[in-house]
Amino acid sequence: MHELMHDPQTRRTTAYHEAAHAAMHFMFGKYVERIDMTGGPNNALAGVQGEGGTWTSPMLIRAHVESGDGRDAKVEAMMGLIQLLAGPYIDHKLEPAIYDEGFDPIWLSERVEIHYTLPDESHPDEIDEGCDVVRAVRIAFAAYGEDSPRSWGFLRRAGKWTEQLVEESRVWRVIEALGERLIVADWMSGGEADDLMASAWGKRTGFGLRDLPWKWRRRFPLPWLRTRRAVGAG
Repeated sequence: MHELMHDPQTRRTTAYHEAAHAAMHFMFGKYVERIDMTGGPNNALAGVQGEGGTWTSPMLIRAHVESGDGRDAKVEAMMGLIQLLAGPYIDHKLEPAIYDEGFDPIWLSERVEIHYTLPDESHPDEIDEGCDVVRAVRIAFAAYGEDSPRSWGFLRRAGKWTEQLVEESRVWRVIEALGERLIVADWMSGGEADDLMASAWGKRTGFGLRDLPWKWRRRFPLPWLRTRRAVGAG
């Protein structure tokens, strides 16, 4: 376990960060395989292993866009962006002072500045491609073209929607329930996480966006989002 995880505040923020990632998987009908609080990929303090596919792959998103299937690919891309950005938004929500000094007070702008813009201008080989924010930038570029105004607008919209979704009271209950459990757990199976999130949500099935205000169903008009699939790993 990383030595920083022995600090209670770091442990709490990390637990809620990973809980937010997992809750977004659950929200969009993607399964969680496991949550590891002892260390994630790319030397991260922790990590969520879950379903991949188009929504997290810039290469697949770009291929779909170029093949003429751009509308659905961009909906999938937005889901991937929200899943990635939910963790950084939690960091801002729980520990805003970490990033605020000297940067744009808008939570996403300051993180893009720190993790992508500044390294890209001075030492592009030092960009951490495993960072949630950098991965989000790559997905936005795949959807609308590298470094284009439309891609940055897409990313900003994703940041706004991420904040709104996390702050939905029912979604926050799920994040809070899972986050509190992860504070004291070194790891959690996908089945255990799914059970805990379903209990916090209030039912096993129908966790989809149809249970939230209409604006969420309008924003994500994919038919398969109307019902929630069972978790396939545990």
